[in-house]
Amino acid sequence: MQYPYAQVLRYTALVNDHAKTFAPDDDLDLPYKIEYRPGFVVIHLETRAMHDPLLSDPRSYKWIHGIRGHVIVDFTHIHMINSSCCGWLVNLVRLVKPATVSLTGVNPRIAETLRILRLDAMMNMDHAPHTTGQHQRPRPPSETGSHGMD
Repeated sequence: MQYPYAQVLRYTALVNDHAKTFAPDDDLDLPYKIEYRPGFVVIHLETRAMHDPLLSDPRSYKWIHGIRGHVIVDFTHIHMINSSCCGWLVNLVRLVKPATVSLTGVNPRIAETLRILRLDAMMNMDHAPHTTGQHQRPRPPSETGSHGMD
């Protein structure tokens, strides 16, 4: 079962008493969908993300600079990780500070790669539930008491 999410293209919030819109450029066909909820944003990576050159484009992550709350990156449909995605994650973590980033749906292969590269120290990770084959809805830490999955 795929998680039913609604792609919301724009999110406007006050940042330092100025309105800022958090959204990628309209002309980009980025390999992810964005879901905004009160207090957090979920970035659902699509299967094509690891082969999409737009993931290396600064416009794929600069839009999130200054966001408040928690950022969850959903890896449910991703089976391997490459250098472009690692770089994208590093930039995402750097730009959302002081907000936090959690990865959900991470398979053991991706978790091991991130651990070897020591990127696991930069973000929280929840592993994919491979035994049930069911997809769980990403949730912010405030709902689960952990880092994004129950």
